[in-house]
Amino acid sequence: MQYLIIARCYGFSSKTLGKIVNPNLIHLRLYENNRKYRHISDETISEIVAICPNLIHIYISYSNQITDISLIEIAKKCQRIEYINIGGYKISDKSLREIANSCPKLQYHHLPDCCYISDSGIIEIISSHPHLLSLSFEGGGLEGCEITNLSIKKIAELCPKLQYFNVSERDDITDESICILLQLCPNLQELILEQCNITDATINAIINLRHNLQKLNIIYCDQVSRNAISSIKSFNPEIKLRSTKLLVIRD
Repeated sequence: MQYLIIARCYGFSSKTLGKIVNPNLIHLRLYENNRKYRHISDETISEIVAICPNLIHIYISYSNQITDISLIEIAKKCQRIEYINIGGYKISDKSLREIANSCPKLQYHHLPDCCYISDSGIIEIISSHPHLLSLSFEGGGLEGCEITNLSIKKIAELCPKLQYFNVSERDDITDESICILLQLCPNLQELILEQCNITDATINAIINLRHNLQKLNIIYCDQVSRNAISSIKSFNPEIKLRSTKLLVIRD
């Protein structure tokens, strides 16, 4: 068995994971399961990666029991890892530093709802992984969160191949950095800026640079006007645009 996806299995317990994984596993995806699963622990992840050192893809839904220990174990034991999506409010820059030093093949890095990551940790990751294709640091609230325009500017400068970027629910992110990202990352296909502090300037940058975005999420970006939304729809009728100011939100 090389692929294991466990989804919506509401009678499934994380305690059984160590019994069903095997050393050949390369793709592990666990999400939308029962309450016990959502509380998957560092101990469970440590057991999985000890058995499955060849993992390339690991996706685990948010858990309030996951800490830096899990990501550090993944970084140390899964040298082939290319895709990481693990969320938890206890994850910090310690994880980012270990991943930066130990995961040379990483291309997709998603850390949703992580309160204690900062510009410093993000810059370490992108400095060692300029070929990243996908980055996501959405959510996490305000406590302990120190992600600013500095990170976005560095991402734009160091990761020109970026195709997907999600920095939702980050009030400190403004037009200043997003416009630079649009200019320096011409391959960007999907941009999620939900609840960021952007204005019409970002929309104008997309139009003026003739950027070929395929998906744009600006829900709860209250400073973006209806006129700007109409302009981008005229510029690119095929764009999949999500905004609270659209009469109909297209998925």
